[in-house]
Amino acid sequence: MIKVLSYNINGIRAAIRKGFVEWLEDCNPDIICLQETKANIDQFDQSVFKKLGYNDYWFSAEKKGYSGVGILTKLKPNKIHYGVGIDYMDREGRNLMLDFDNFSVMSLYLPSGTNIDRLGFKFKYMDDFFSLVNEIRKSKKNLINAFEKFINLLPFYGTTIMCYDDKNLKLLINKIKTRNILTYSIKNKKADVLIFDIIQNKLKTSFKLKINNKIIHSSNYKFTINAIGNHNILNATASIVAAKLNGIKNKDINNALTNYCLLYTSDAADDMQ
Repeated sequence: MIKVLSYNINGIRAAIRKGFVEWLEDCNPDIICLQETKANIDQFDQSVFKKLGYNDYWFSAEKKGYSGVGILTKLKPNKIHYGVGIDYMDREGRNLMLDFDNFSVMSLYLPSGTNIDRLGFKFKYMDDFFSLVNEIRKSKKNLINAFEKFINLLPFYGTTIMCYDDKNLKLLINKIKTRNILTYSIKNKKADVLIFDIIQNKLKTSFKLKINNKIIHSSNYKFTINAIGNHNILNATASIVAAKLNGIKNKDINNALTNYCLLYTSDAADDMQ
């Protein structure tokens, strides 16, 4: 089993000073994707990673001290993709992908969504990236097969929570018969959890969930999150369903969601300019 981690490092130079290398040695992942490296390769010592047996790859933004991604891997990749070939994405150093024999790994850092004035940029980025991912899926046919294999390795008594709005996952949902699957959707009324009555106001969104499933009893619930965009609604819904499966009450779930605030980093502040 290969151990893969992802970590928003919030500045590789500061992280090294604060014990990241020691943590990495103790945790010992085979591959770790890093985001917000905020440095060019001539600004920090990569030998500390080589001493631990890692091959290191970095893709920095044109603007110094901003954004940037990296991947450390003990497995040697067959191919390295620096960026995605879309100028406005690649100038900010947000995508780095490594191809191995039977899988690929991407370190991805999305633009900040904490400023209304920059939301249009983020949504364009996500739309373009979604199209890009669909092209990657066509070229890497074993991606869905790997996900199916992962689900079938889960304990038979567990539950997999899957988005019915993703066409590839929808095919997989209809195919898997040996595991409990809970589906959620904004668009498809056949889903176990239907998201509706979505109201977005500035940086807040409220929505209701209609839950029809034998595992979670049928009812309507209303929740509020401190974010906008369908991707945030879908992510929140998956978390809500997981919480419900673990017996957490609606009131406690809603309190957690309404008290959650997006974290502002110096990079996020730059993103707002």
